[in-house]
Amino acid sequence: MAAPKGNTFGSKTQRMWRDTLLRKCRQNPNALEEIALKVIEMAKEGDMRAVKEIGDRLDGLPTQEVAVSTNTNPRDLSDAELVEVIRQQSAKHETHTLN
Repeated sequence: MAAPKGNTFGSKTQRMWRDTLLRKCRQNPNALEEIALKVIEMAKEGDMRAVKEIGDRLDGLPTQEVAVSTNTNPRDLSDAELVEVIRQQSAKHETHTLN
């Protein structure tokens, strides 16, 4: 999903965090390898956040399915109305997932 309209922090020219990390890794080439080894060690010790991070980096993030149901035929809705239905369903899904 793209950044909201007017949000410049997601633009390619505004990647301060990425640019800073790249600069620091170039200054210390071993830093990234040391961090990777630390994450691997944490995973081996049972840190599930580290295990998840490794899985997400190697396999990619899992896809999320969103089921949308409405009493109205979706073809009768405008694009804006469809987007709102999807937002509402997504919010319900997130609420159920967090609880």
